Amino acid sequence: MKKKLYILLISVLGLSIQSCSDYLDSDYIFRDRETIEKVFTDRDKTEAWLANAFSYLSDACADVCNKRVTPHCFADDMYYGDDDGSIQESKEGELSYNEFKEGLYDENTKQGMWERCYQGIRQATIFIQYVDMNDKFESEAERLDYKAQARFVRAYYYWLLLRRYGPVPLLPDNGLDYDASYDELATPRAPYEEIADYISQEMALAAKDLALTRGQNSAARPTRGAALSARALALIYAASPLANGNNDEFAQLLVDDKGNRLLSPEYSEEKWAKAAAAAKDVMDLGVYELYTADRRTTDSPAEPATINPPYHEVYSNANYPEGWKDIDPFESYRSVFNGQIDILSNPELIFSRGRNIGGQSIRDMVVHQLPLTATGWNTSGLTQKIVDAYYMNDGSNCPGMNSEYANQNAYDCIQIHGGSGFMMEYACQRIYRDARITSIYEGTTQLQTVAAIRYVTNGSYIATIREFEAIPCSPEMEPLMSRLKKMADQFEASTNAVKEAQDQELLDFTARRLMEMAADIIMCHLLIQDASKAADLFSKSAHVYLNFAEAEVTKHTNFIKNMDKEDLAFYKK
Repeated sequence: MKKKLYILLISVLGLSIQSCSDYLDSDYIFRDRETIEKVFTDRDKTEAWLANAFSYLSDACADVCNKRVTPHCFADDMYYGDDDGSIQESKEGELSYNEFKEGLYDENTKQGMWERCYQGIRQATIFIQYVDMNDKFESEAERLDYKAQARFVRAYYYWLLLRRYGPVPLLPDNGLDYDASYDELATPRAPYEEIADYISQEMALAAKDLALTRGQNSAARPTRGAALSARALALIYAASPLANGNNDEFAQLLVDDKGNRLLSPEYSEEKWAKAAAAAKDVMDLGVYELYTADRRTTDSPAEPATINPPYHEVYSNANYPEGWKDIDPFESYRSVFNGQIDILSNPELIFSRGRNIGGQSIRDMVVHQLPLTATGWNTSGLTQKIVDAYYMNDGSNCPGMNSEYANQNAYDCIQIHGGSGFMMEYACQRIYRDARITSIYEGTTQLQTVAAIRYVTNGSYIATIREFEAIPCSPEMEPLMSRLKKMADQFEASTNAVKEAQDQELLDFTARRLMEMAADIIMCHLLIQDASKAADLFSKSAHVYLNFAEAEVTKHTNFIKNMDKEDLAFYKK
């Protein structure tokens, strides 16, 4: 047996040695390669080269995609529940939201964007250099459009790099000589401002020759609006505190090979002016507008009837855009994200690639938002910040309580409708189900309370409440304001009592009650402000809610007053 194996090994080695000379003769590889002249004097091959330059806008370079491809496709605070090992043991060790949030990854993790962007930049640069060789275009305008597309995508790759990595190497417009030495090829990072200005200039040049709109067959190619929009975004980022007057510790350490700062330590108001002017250029095109869905009077589980917004004497009686009489505001918003409208029917869409999400459709992405119990992926859904922004009319954040208010309102709705409230004919059954998930999806109310209790103990909430008290109100609201100030005094006294106990368990135990007191008081202030401006719309609500809140604050005050830290033993197992 050993002898046979030895003979076989000799035979294999012999074959290898015999064929070695063939592999050393590599001329056959280059004989089959296309030359630049062959590519850019042929119409089909020229178009294929441009298509290849755009092909790198996928996978890690996709703006909208499966987060398994790129972790920051939607927001940096997204929760990827389907990859969380604490929820599903089978996902232990996989890249999860928590790993990215806590910095538990290295520079090699999901970093395919760097390579793909620079590959795309090289392809686009070669196209820009040589496309003028082609005389097969139907018109001069078509040639200029193709060249502008390449200029757009090259600048767009830099925009993706700038957004992800900050300052990156800015390559020469004529490309690099790959036969040069390493020292010549080693391009240092350029300052943030320089890259943003380069993107701005290139996008402005591209916009001059790009088509204003595209047809069905070219829907994924850039338009004039796409170039101007990307330009505006780059300038907005450059005007932001990150790159405009940033002198924090990290910014001081971020320098090039010669020690020059890459983030500007000097603030410039001019950067905001440039960004605003660039954004206005997009608006002045007159191409883009908000999508609107028509008002729906029929009702079904798949297509519910229009939910009327709170009555307003002007907006409820005027057609869009002066009002909402003839449209469905909720469906207008939802349809943009659930796949109901196609790329050409969406007047909000400025630029998108047809393969942004690989083999998945937008409808698949909707499934990703559903919880695991609903056969979803428990990911790519709303963040708590989004919920807070929509529920607090002044944009302030009250973690956890907004979802509780939504649940209470949905519960009251069911109570009003009785048994009919659970029937599919009524919208409240859907509202009740939708509201329930808000208090657990992005963390339970108790977890949100734990995160927010420090704003109670450090005095932030009472300070905010006192600021509300200083805001003038109408004479009709003065009696309510007087009662509300007394409620604030109760809240402050309860907070001080818990703090003075210096017991963490007692603080954790009473945190929910303190948060509810603060939330109720703030809600009363908001209603009083609204009622002072429009008494006919909000006066009754202000009275009703303050009566409710007053009882709640008194209840919590008495509980905390009578609560002793020794009593905690009664609440333990």
